[in-house]
Amino acid sequence: MLFVGLNNPGKEYERTRHNVGEFVLRNLFPEVCDQYDKYLDARIGNGEWRGEKVKIVFPNTYMNLSGDSVKKIIERYAISNQNLVVFHDDIDLPIGTFKISKARGAGGQNGVRSIHASLGTNDYYRVRIGIAHPEFFSKEGSRRSMKDSVHSYVLGTFSNEELETIKNIIPDIEKELVKRLI
Repeated sequence: MLFVGLNNPGKEYERTRHNVGEFVLRNLFPEVCDQYDKYLDARIGNGEWRGEKVKIVFPNTYMNLSGDSVKKIIERYAISNQNLVVFHDDIDLPIGTFKISKARGAGGQNGVRSIHASLGTNDYYRVRIGIAHPEFFSKEGSRRSMKDSVHSYVLGTFSNEELETIKNIIPDIEKELVKRLI
């Protein structure tokens, strides 16, 4: 089993909405010690989930290039797409919600789009973690570009309350994964 937490690398992105996939995965596996693999361009650790050994991966690429790293990892460890679970942000879901899907479109998520393109398939599991939708108005009340607003929003940091809300759904994510994967 391969669990991938999509993210942007670097300290400046740690608490951003775009990195919620890594945040959730690190909370599911708090003991994991990951090490950087230059060839795979990822931080990789080993864990155990429900008695099964798993690889925990955080691509060290920017979100839009995640697919290159994921493809190399799948090839190196001979992991089937059926055993791939990608954790990522979903702007169309409210904070405190999630959906698990398989064989669906990228829904505008560029990291997922990159993985689809690199693997040549969308036939793998995704844990879509809600980060809510931004307001498209500036503080002055004038309408801003949707593209600029979304970009700024997903790269913006979570409040402590929002992070706590996400932590509270992690047990539910794990329960739902158990139903689907075992």
